Amino acid sequence: MLAIEKDLLQLGIDVSTVHYQLSADNLTQQTVAFGQGRLNDAGALCVNTGKFTGRSPKDRFIVMDDTTRDRVDWGEINIAFDAGKFDRLYTKVCRYLSGK
Repeated sequence: MLAIEKDLLQLGIDVSTVHYQLSADNLTQQTVAFGQGRLNDAGALCVNTGKFTGRSPKDRFIVMDDTTRDRVDWGEINIAFDAGKFDRLYTKVCRYLSGK
């Protein structure tokens, strides 16, 4: 078992296969094989990202707890997130990623 697989298990994510630190060539081959991109006539990888091309500045949520309460500049950019909601979201994401 790779160290990264152990790390993922400790985070609650159970995976059967990990592709870790692949070369650019391998990443390109997999992207094309999975239909997530194509090569142009010069051999460069082209990927359509759709209308969502970056992170929205107002999508930054930080759990407010004893560590962050007085250290974060809370406001429109650093939005407080409830710890209980984070735990539920974390569990949901781990379930989704397990087995992928």
